[in-house]
Amino acid sequence: MITKVDVCSRALVMMGADPISSFTDGTTESDAASHLYDDTVANELSSYPWSFSKKQEQLSRVTAAPQANFTAQYIRPADCLRIDRLTSNDWDVPFRTVGDRLLCNASDEEVLTATYTANIAVSEWPPYFLTLVELRLAAIFCTAVAQKADIADYFEKRADVQMRQAKHADASAQTNRRIKSRNVWRAR
Repeated sequence: MITKVDVCSRALVMMGADPISSFTDGTTESDAASHLYDDTVANELSSYPWSFSKKQEQLSRVTAAPQANFTAQYIRPADCLRIDRLTSNDWDVPFRTVGDRLLCNASDEEVLTATYTANIAVSEWPPYFLTLVELRLAAIFCTAVAQKADIADYFEKRADVQMRQAKHADASAQTNRRIKSRNVWRAR
């Protein structure tokens, strides 16, 4: 099973540095990896609605009064990076995120469910996302470890290409929406 340290080691090797065996090796490489890994992964996970990182959870209502203009507040799930949708009985509920709270207008009886992007373990990543993170880290490590901006640009461009491929692969992993032909013909 691949670990966070494995991901960082592979990115470091890509850019010509030595691999690490832990985040506490005491090397420049391990220091950079320990400081930059979590934020880089969170950024990549929250940059696109990846299907593999989606979760749904029924929310817990907070009894304290919410901020002005809202009737209810709920606690965001602990592993939540980004809320994609809030629903009650399959109806979308408009909301605002403030810190670890979701503010909305809901009655006391309503049960709200959040669909969100979760900060999932590296062992659950598909190969296309793993490669994307490794390339992003390699670009970051080029400047943090080797101070080589030209090589960092190369890895950033490769990561951008991988991002497009990863989005395509992720979108292909679900059923396409069918267009109701009756509506198309009616529009003509």
